[in-house]
Amino acid sequence: MSDQKISIDFSGDYGGQPSRFRVGRWIADTRTGELRDGEDLERLEPKCMELLRLFVGQPGEVLSREHILAAVWPDVLVADDALARSMFKLRRALGDDAKAARYIENLPKRGYRLIATVQRVHPDDD
Repeated sequence: MSDQKISIDFSGDYGGQPSRFRVGRWIADTRTGELRDGEDLERLEPKCMELLRLFVGQPGEVLSREHILAAVWPDVLVADDALARSMFKLRRALGDDAKAARYIENLPKRGYRLIATVQRVHPDDD
């Protein structure tokens, strides 16, 4: 499998979309909400998985707070810290650090972007 970045379209429901993908060292399973790396297992809350799906669908793209809020919390008015809390939880699960990002980079006053490599995972891969 190559290390090139790919874009995976996760818009809408899961029907017909890849349910598993590799992001950095982790294999994410959208059906179970799990991240796996060998024996390491992290379980993501649903909104954290939605956030990861959004980033994986647009790797390398800068996503504004407004775009993220509209995509992950559509038609819902949420407190300003909802994104910050979910981003903290996602980064913690990935083993990422906002100050030395390896997965999700914060661009002050602009938004966030996924900087980790993304790959499709086929059923027989792990």
